[in-house]
Amino acid sequence: MQRLLLISLILFIISCSEDANDPIVIQTPPLSISFDQSSIEIEEMDITTSINISFESAAPSDGTILVLVSNSTAVLDEDITISPTPVDNVITLPYSSQDDGIVFSITPLMDDDGDMEEIRFSLLGREGISIGAIREVTVSIVDPDNNGGGTNGGFEVCISEYEPNELNVATWNIRQFPDEGNATVAAVVDILENFDVDLIGVQEITSRSQFEALTNGIDGWEATASNVNGGLDIGYIYKASEVSIIENPTLLFTGDTQPFPREVVQMKIRHSSGLEVVVMNLHLKCCSDGNSPARRADASAKIQDYIDSNLPNEEVIVLGDFNDEITGTGPFQNFIDDPNYAFADQEIADGSSAFWSFPSFPSHIDHILITDELFDNLISAETIRLNTCVTNYSNIVSDHRPVVASFSTD
Repeated sequence: MQRLLLISLILFIISCSEDANDPIVIQTPPLSISFDQSSIEIEEMDITTSINISFESAAPSDGTILVLVSNSTAVLDEDITISPTPVDNVITLPYSSQDDGIVFSITPLMDDDGDMEEIRFSLLGREGISIGAIREVTVSIVDPDNNGGGTNGGFEVCISEYEPNELNVATWNIRQFPDEGNATVAAVVDILENFDVDLIGVQEITSRSQFEALTNGIDGWEATASNVNGGLDIGYIYKASEVSIIENPTLLFTGDTQPFPREVVQMKIRHSSGLEVVVMNLHLKCCSDGNSPARRADASAKIQDYIDSNLPNEEVIVLGDFNDEITGTGPFQNFIDDPNYAFADQEIADGSSAFWSFPSFPSHIDHILITDELFDNLISAETIRLNTCVTNYSNIVSDHRPVVASFSTD
């Protein structure tokens, strides 16, 4: 009996010793999170707005919060942009230890429908997180007052002002001009009177006479159009005080209709500063059906060969509706790989779709390509989001937005 008690005592001591060496587990309470408010109202002309998620106490460790985007009548990249961008309608927000809150942001975009849009954000529960008092926030996006004159809030909302010593060049697919007759003409005249650029390369002109008459009532502007294959002509609009034509528009690649369903229109200009530039205006094969990408790739290679052979030391700008993107691999890889060429609008293509030139898809397919002789002159490039300031822009003017590149003239 004594021996049995001794064995039991030894086993108890061993057991206690093992327990003493085990780590002590302390249960961490879940991180309690909550939106700061349940509803927010903003106007389309407002700047970026932050949405705050507060923590009841400092975060004990690093982690992530998931926010569901739901019940939305606001279209992403058409009515709003969200940062970080949702993936499958979920925003992932990383936080760090000791953070006491986190934010994400939305930016309202101007549209032309006159409606109010709403979007709802909901906090998603997950392991280690509990949801506090305000689980959801609804953001209402209301239209500002229409100030008349064919614009929502004035052209200062969407059109930049440029320095007088710059060469500012734009490309603009104007969609079968004049698509809606006099309404289109009036809207384009209104835009031109407020568009502070020197030269615009225009695509998709169905009436050259109406296009060339556009500038009759606009002081300082002139227009010229060239008849190309396919019934969608190509033209230029320019400020005569800033730009003079020193070599008249000529058609390139005439008869080579497989890569060029519409000829490229080239001319040479001189800026008031003395800077001379060869400009090539193109409208490549549309769409992704059949062999369209291959046709665009063929056109791209032939344009490069033409410039290398005929304009090796010239400042060259190739602009227009390329009908394809310049991210990833594509038909314009030959230019991307060649250090003697660069797309002035590459940052636009790599950035938010809110600033792409073809918003209805959305895609960025209107480009401005330059040769290395202009690399040091390039200042910036931007998309002119006319749909944010011109009433019914997408219906009466175009489904494309202009892209502008600015160059120093030193």
